[in-house]
Amino acid sequence: MHHPQSPLTVSAAHLYYTCPEGVTAKLVCNQKNDKLYPEDFVRQRWLFTPHTDLHCKSGQGPRNLSHTRKDQVLPQGLEMGHTDDEMWVILKNVTYADQGRYCCMALEVKNDHNHLTVVQNSHSHIILHVTPRRTGTTDCTLLDPVPPPAASVPVALALAACILALLSLPLILVLVYKQRQNSHSNRRGQELVRMDRYVFPQSADHTDQHPNKAAP
Repeated sequence: MHHPQSPLTVSAAHLYYTCPEGVTAKLVCNQKNDKLYPEDFVRQRWLFTPHTDLHCKSGQGPRNLSHTRKDQVLPQGLEMGHTDDEMWVILKNVTYADQGRYCCMALEVKNDHNHLTVVQNSHSHIILHVTPRRTGTTDCTLLDPVPPPAASVPVALALAACILALLSLPLILVLVYKQRQNSHSNRRGQELVRMDRYVFPQSADHTDQHPNKAAP
């Protein structure tokens, strides 16, 4: 059994396409055809859903193309093609009905006595956004979101810790001030008690309460 170094892979050349209404859009996916068996063949498929946050449905292609019918002719303004390295779908005269998610798929198919079996598959997707028609604009804008570098995460955490410490500083100062104020009040009370004992000693209190009787 042949075991490839890398599996069959498909990836979008660009994730987001923004195209003005009326232009021609060419959506491209890259592919790497590493088959498990040399006698197998690879079949390319394009699926479509108008909902960008949902997965494509099996059998539903762009512009109402159905993959369940073998004899179906491509709708007008729709072209598909592929090479060993990429696969594409061309949408002529783009309209708002073309806006949505396009899923590109590659399937390795094994033909065993006219019995077709999918051995492995890979897929990716592209988001197409259609904007109002603009005079003189014939190209689509391609966008690939760049994830933040891993090094920025510790920096963001350190910055958040510094901000939290600065916000907590006034509260800490108030607590320290109240604690010192309470300590000062306690010391002042102890000093007053000692002063009272010094001015009015306990022996004098006893003398006033039990005066000496005159000798008979």
